[in-house]
Order: sequence, then C-alpha cells, then structure tokens
Amino acid sequence: GTYGVIYKGGSPFIHDFNYGNNGTVTTVGYNTFVGINAGNFTMGSTATQAYHASYNTAVGYQSLSSNTTGNNNTAIGSFSLSSNTTGNNNTAIGLESLYSNTTGYQNTALGSYSLYSNTTGYNNTSLGVNSLYSNTTGYNNTAVGYYSLLSNTTGHHNTALGLGSLSS
Repeated sequence: GTYGVIYKGGSPFIHDFNYGNNGTVTTVGYNTFVGINAGNFTMGSTATQAYHASYNTAVGYQSLSSNTTGNNNTAIGSFSLSSNTTGNNNTAIGLESLYSNTTGYQNTALGSYSLYSNTTGYNNTSLGVNSLYSNTTGYNNTAVGYYSLLSNTTGHHNTALGLGSLSS
C-alpha cells in the first residue's frame, strides 16, 4: 500500500509507520513494526518535537501498541512495552516484558514478565524471568536472576544478584 503497511487477515502486520506532519511538527520516523497490531497508527499525532514517535522497533503481537510520542524504544516479544505511551530509550525483550510501562524511561528488561508492572520507574535493569516483576515507580534498580527483586514496588538503588535474591 501507499503507507507501507502489510496486512494479515485485516490486521496490520508489518509497517514502518510515521505520522509525518501533524500540523505542529514533522516526525522523523524510522520505525519498524512486525507483528499483528504492533505499533500504533496514531503515534506522533501529538508530537511537539521531530524525534517524538521515532526510532522505535517492535517485533511481536501488540508490542508498542499504545505508543504515542515515545522514541528510541525496542520491544521484542508479544505484548512487550504494550502500554508504553511517552516512555523513551526502553528495551524490552521477552513476553510481556515492561508490559505496564507508560512513561518510564531508560529501562532494560530481558526475560518474560521482567519489569512487568513498571509504569513510571526509570533506569532499571531487569535480567531474568519475573525479575523486578512488581516494580511500579522504583528507579535505579538492578535485578539479575529469576524472581530477583520480585516484590519491589517503589524501592530504589537496589541490586539483587541470583535466583530469588531480595524477592520479598
């Protein structure tokens, strides 16, 4: 099609959507989306800077599907960064990693459900299935290992290394 969208069964499947000129600014674009309903076709409509809603990559069912002006995000895995709206510089790899993130920034989540509940927390690193799972607004945390820092919600400047470390 004219807008670079390939559909699968009527749903967007592969595209490089760029809103372009929204009347205020022309966004840069350079987005890549692969997966049913990955990306968001209203993304960039409220941008006020050219880099808004640009330089994003999402691979997986509904990954980065709520993004509005977030930029420089990488989401790989179904529902990864699914709720992200304006957060930027996030990396989510794994099923539902950084699922609830809305405005949090500079987070890295590797492993299914890692940083799952994060909404506005920032500068967190989560490596392992369910690591930092409950974190919502906590920041500057590092969790390495399955279930590490599992119950942390608002804590900050924590480091947990190993299976189940600081899980409670």
